[in-house]
Amino acid sequence: IRRFCWVTLESEDNDPVTLMRYVLVALGSRIPSPADAWTLLDRPEPDLKAVVGALVNHLLDVPGRLVLVLDDYHVISNPDVHETVQYLIDHLPHATQIAVGTRTRPPLSMSGIAVSGMLLEIDRNDLRFTVEETGRAIALASHELTAEESHRIHDRTDGWPVGVYLSSRGRSSASSATPADATVEAVHRYMDEQILSQLTPDERSILTRWSVLGMLNGDLCDHITGRSDGAEMLLRLATTNRLLMPMDKYHRWYRLHDLLRDALRWEFARLPEPDQRATHLQASEWFLDRGYVNDAIDHTIEAAAYGRTGELVGAHWYDIFMVGGGETLRTWFERLPNNAFTDYPPMLIPATWTAAFSGDVEETLRYSSAARRMSFDGPMPDGSASYKSALAILTAALGHDGMSQASNDAEIAFDLEPTESPWRALACAMAGVTRFGIGDFDGARSAFEESIGAAPSQADTLYARGQLALLEIEEQRWAEARRHAEIACAAVDELQLGDIMASAAAQSAAAAIAANDGEHARAKQKLRDLAPVMAKLTDAIPFDAFQIHLVAAETYLAIDEPEPAAVHAETAKLRLAAFGDAGIFERRMASVFDALAGRDLRIDLPTAEEIELTDRELEVLALLHTDKSLREIGEELFISRNTAKTHLTNTYRKLGVSSRDAAVARARELELI
Repeated sequence: IRRFCWVTLESEDNDPVTLMRYVLVALGSRIPSPADAWTLLDRPEPDLKAVVGALVNHLLDVPGRLVLVLDDYHVISNPDVHETVQYLIDHLPHATQIAVGTRTRPPLSMSGIAVSGMLLEIDRNDLRFTVEETGRAIALASHELTAEESHRIHDRTDGWPVGVYLSSRGRSSASSATPADATVEAVHRYMDEQILSQLTPDERSILTRWSVLGMLNGDLCDHITGRSDGAEMLLRLATTNRLLMPMDKYHRWYRLHDLLRDALRWEFARLPEPDQRATHLQASEWFLDRGYVNDAIDHTIEAAAYGRTGELVGAHWYDIFMVGGGETLRTWFERLPNNAFTDYPPMLIPATWTAAFSGDVEETLRYSSAARRMSFDGPMPDGSASYKSALAILTAALGHDGMSQASNDAEIAFDLEPTESPWRALACAMAGVTRFGIGDFDGARSAFEESIGAAPSQADTLYARGQLALLEIEEQRWAEARRHAEIACAAVDELQLGDIMASAAAQSAAAAIAANDGEHARAKQKLRDLAPVMAKLTDAIPFDAFQIHLVAAETYLAIDEPEPAAVHAETAKLRLAAFGDAGIFERRMASVFDALAGRDLRIDLPTAEEIELTDRELEVLALLHTDKSLREIGEELFISRNTAKTHLTNTYRKLGVSSRDAAVARARELELI
């Protein structure tokens, strides 16, 4: 007996963390909950491969056969989701199957399992009727249509069996403007005549309002209708009319069939707008009271209650982002009209932070420019002292106008944010960075120390402590630098925060300290460990990108690795061009280029447009930042060591480099990996 675990996807689920949550919930309805996977998923910016690994280990201990269904996968467009699903497919135990229901071919690689005979692919060509089958189906349904009409229905429905049947039922649908119109009209008519007409007017009205919910339970349904019989009605409809499908073995949660939900939502859209808004706001209230913040925000957007959206997003965006919800946040902001931001300017603050952390330069500039044009006198939902202070922290962190202006902004926030503010730690950290940048080392040290003391958790001290370590290195106070770097890096390892931007300063400081101690191998490994963070460093936050690449260049020079040093120096130079004023750091960059000037190096490297790597070369390149040897890389890619070496040699030549570290640095700069 196979147990089925069903996940029906919607466009709002276009986020790998959200998807994995639904997968774990679905599996937990049929088997013991995978506790280790949940623990890893709940960490800040979770490592999804580790989550999948924990899930796979859990499934290996589950007896019997299991099928995970991912339905409506065609709504997924995020490459990170595809990558996570691909990794899950590639590592599933033999007793567990995955069924992907989709209207389009997903960008998933099935060649490996196809070769092994473990893939069953049923596409629309297998399911569609031929012209002859269409005619026979219409005849069996007792519809007397001419051969010409049968051909027309087949052409308009592309042989889709349900579409054939429904279109043949009402000849008027065949005269609609488009095939899609015919199908929609026929489906709605079918639902109306065969299912909805069997309901009482009261039941139909209630289901229409329930249709805005992805999943339903009695308490939620009662809340949006003001009734008390939601659970009984759900059970009755699920067991009699098959309108609802239970989602768990206790029949607490249900979902509407997709076709039925679409028909009901069409009716919901015809309700007076105040009624629609009231329904969404009641749903939002229910979800918020129970801690389902994402669902609550979704419904405020649907209700066009943008002020409420801004309050909720402003209060919760950081927590959402830190658990991997960056794509969810971006989707919300994209759904909002421009007036949502102008009517409630505080929402521009998290919109800008989200775009910046995501590396989207264009969106960062758009939101930040809008934020600077606006003003707001009300209380801030994120707990900051004022809109002026929140904007000052943001613009200081972005640093788009150079170190001098960033310093002015940081000092404004430093003066405005009170000791008890949750943003005091970041305000102090930004004051420390900009004081460091203008050469006020004592003032910077004081601000960093206050930031560390004000931070609510160890994770929140990472940025300030890492910057403090870099400051101590600048003043050649190596013992103090080592102490701060070790504390910060211990937190990075303990909390698995190695790929978040806030950890970059601490990790780069650790590499510089290792180089100064003569531990060249350790310094190189620390720099390699920085690769995931460096991939996120863009002109969205140009100073951080500039500083980390500068430290990397200095460290590679210290261990006599001039080629990767040159790549990082060139990257730092490009980042500097994005803001133009780096204070004292410009002197350090000049020193790096002076040191490189006497070397016979090729610093004028090819551009991304000039580089054409094959798929296999990109696969080899993606594994270079690991500790894998050429033999191990070959084994992972199912090629020989010599073949892997050939691909590597070609990659070096195309990138204009001659070492592994330089290739990784160059590839990160060009966003090839």
